[in-house]
Amino acid sequence: MKENKKWEEMTLKEKFTGCITLIIFAIIAINILVWGFKKCSAPSEEDMLPHTKIEVKSNGTVVPVANYLKNTLNDPNSYQSIEWSRIIETDKGEYSVRHRYRAKNAFNALIVCDQVFAMDSLGNIINVQNYTK
Repeated sequence: MKENKKWEEMTLKEKFTGCITLIIFAIIAINILVWGFKKCSAPSEEDMLPHTKIEVKSNGTVVPVANYLKNTLNDPNSYQSIEWSRIIETDKGEYSVRHRYRAKNAFNALIVCDQVFAMDSLGNIINVQNYTK
């Protein structure tokens, strides 16, 4: 078993090995911190719809619509996403997306909603309409 020595008792080689080990651990810790901050930072260009500020997650969630629903539903905790359509750019320069979801209404009944959300290029919800086939 190796015994622990005080710094003054170590040879030059042992001190050098200790310093190198400490530097390697510091580099690993810094890389982990930088990676963590990148994960928590603003959405990357890959997450944004081109030429807009509309964030789209990898599972298809359109963030401005999800935020709008959280603020307007009777019971935001009851929200369950069912389906997202592709985002379509209209001839007016607006963007629309169809979303089917489940949520509780004012009577506490779970209902399925199928709506079309119109957004500007900044992701502001301009209009919401029920989808009709």
